[in-house]
Amino acid sequence: MLHQSRPAAEAGGLALPDEDVAALRREVETLRAGLESNRLIGAAMGLLMAERRLGRRAAFELLRELSQSTNVKLVVVAERLVLDVEDRIKAD
Repeated sequence: MLHQSRPAAEAGGLALPDEDVAALRREVETLRAGLESNRLIGAAMGLLMAERRLGRRAAFELLRELSQSTNVKLVVVAERLVLDVEDRIKAD
């Protein structure tokens, strides 16, 4: 619940306390990071689908299995795959 003490920011006439503004900023940053992770995973899935002729589920499962077998976060595996393909494209 938002408190109406010590207004720190006003948007459309709504005054928010400092702690609520800070919480909202943290939430926005978390959502932005999640969106970027989702984009990287989607890009990696697309590359696997194209290169290996896999469906979405199979591409995701391959990423997941690689993540688990190497003990590396899924988003890091996806990022490495995307960067590797980008490097190969630049080299051509």
